[in-house]
Amino acid sequence: MFKQLLLMSAVLIGSVQVSSAAIIVVVGNGTGQLNSVQVTAGDTVSIPFAIYADTPTDLTSYDIAIDFNGDGDGFDAASSSFSGFSVTPISGGFNTDGSVNFTTSTAQGNDAFPGTNYDFLVSDGASSTTLPSPSGTALGLFNLNFNTALGTALGIYDVEFVVSTNGFGDSPIGPGTQSSFVTTPAVQPFAAENGSFEITAAAVPEPGSMLALAGVFAAGGIRQLRRKKRA
Repeated sequence: MFKQLLLMSAVLIGSVQVSSAAIIVVVGNGTGQLNSVQVTAGDTVSIPFAIYADTPTDLTSYDIAIDFNGDGDGFDAASSSFSGFSVTPISGGFNTDGSVNFTTSTAQGNDAFPGTNYDFLVSDGASSTTLPSPSGTALGLFNLNFNTALGTALGIYDVEFVVSTNGFGDSPIGPGTQSSFVTTPAVQPFAAENGSFEITAAAVPEPGSMLALAGVFAAGGIRQLRRKKRA
């Protein structure tokens, strides 16, 4: 079952402030760890990414770097807690051809700038699209989808748009790895309203519910026995 992860965290990466940014990427609803969405271990999860602008801006293409779990390192393929990562375009959003480019990174990056490395890079291009404003009408980009293992440790996990992959915002740690946007006007600052989700334990039925269930099964068994005797 897919859970759209809403109520996400407004954590900003780097020194860029949302109030001065012309382009803002929203992870979930961008409202913080304080309201992390509850996800039961074993669920399949879908986190929406969207975008808006606080000044008139047309978007033609983007490269969005994502740090999963907020560890500042590249993707750990050996992790058994999360698997099956993929992206799907959001219907009615920026994408027009049903396909979004998705790659992973194992780069451990520059320790002098923690939080600037990334796990995934998502890219897409389409006809020039005017970005909505304000954030309440953000344009859908894509969903980041993944599976959670039954034994996943309980707790809050961050999912963050990495504004800069090197700490300066002027060059990437490798070719094609810089978060970037092709826009009109040509140069726009950008920032993030990031998100998180919380892994919770599966609900345990209350004793009263267990007794009621037992009663239902017992009644069913008695009816079956009576039918057999009549036969």
